Amino acid sequence: MPKDKSLAFAAEATANDAAESKLYPRRLHHWQRLGKVLPRSEKMVQGNGRSRRYSDEGVLFIGLLLRIADRIHDPDVLDAIARRIEEQLVAGRSRFSQSWQTATKAQGRIDDAPSFLTIAFPVVVRDQLIVRAGPAPIITADDVDLYVIDLSQIFSWIKSSWPVVRKPGPKYSQEEAP
Repeated sequence: MPKDKSLAFAAEATANDAAESKLYPRRLHHWQRLGKVLPRSEKMVQGNGRSRRYSDEGVLFIGLLLRIADRIHDPDVLDAIARRIEEQLVAGRSRFSQSWQTATKAQGRIDDAPSFLTIAFPVVVRDQLIVRAGPAPIITADDVDLYVIDLSQIFSWIKSSWPVVRKPGPKYSQEEAP
């Protein structure tokens, strides 16, 4: 498996059916042209233009954003969510980062530790979007408009559907699974 992956890899790994296989590459191309939504952290992305590649964590992050975009279509809102998530991950030792790491290790088994992402949208008493992660949805008294996602389930599903990558060389029958 190559260490770094392209947007096409992320789209293929996340797509659930033929319709999503057509939609996701277009969505990623649109975000790329807007300069929004996609990860910016050096931990998740390296290179520029066509040579830009994403780490495993970057692919999972992109897959999560594609799934969120199935419900939330506005690129500005999606970009705000992406930036808030990246801010939390850069903080490092927070509960958010710990829950994120737990989710990236999920294997899709019943005994996987749960990890949930809670997105709290702006309301009258709070004018900014907030993201929280933990072993259960985190909801406060001020939260009215929420979106909760099971990170462990989404990440394990994306990893299980990563495309098989063929090794270069004259024999294409050799395959390496993720």
